Amino acid sequence: MEHFRSVHNFIPGPSSPTSFPSIKISISMIITMAKNVSLGKAIVFDGVDDSLFNFCQACCDTALGTSLCPECVRRTAVMMELIDPLYWEHERSSRHFDCRLICLNKKHPDIPLVEEYRPLVVCSPVVKFL
Repeated sequence: MEHFRSVHNFIPGPSSPTSFPSIKISISMIITMAKNVSLGKAIVFDGVDDSLFNFCQACCDTALGTSLCPECVRRTAVMMELIDPLYWEHERSSRHFDCRLICLNKKHPDIPLVEEYRPLVVCSPVVKFL
């Protein structure tokens, strides 16, 4: 871990919390944003699975959300909550920004030297959605 700290420049976050903007987004825009989230990725500490952002093909094809199945309606409601500024005022919302560092062994099956790891940062699909 010391090696990773020595080769990366850490940029501190904002010195004071900033508020989440109040924005109006249509259901068709929610579906478009959800389509841009990569699926099948590793899970992180917030426990949000990327399948939340996977609309069924029929709902994606019907004029971008004019008639959604019950499951896609539920997913849309969760995503609408994620863009609500009130959600981001709760302490629980900060868990979406906790990421995992995975050290990929580039010399598998051999035991690598410290410089032969490839660091991967796994972020929540919520961050990718936003």
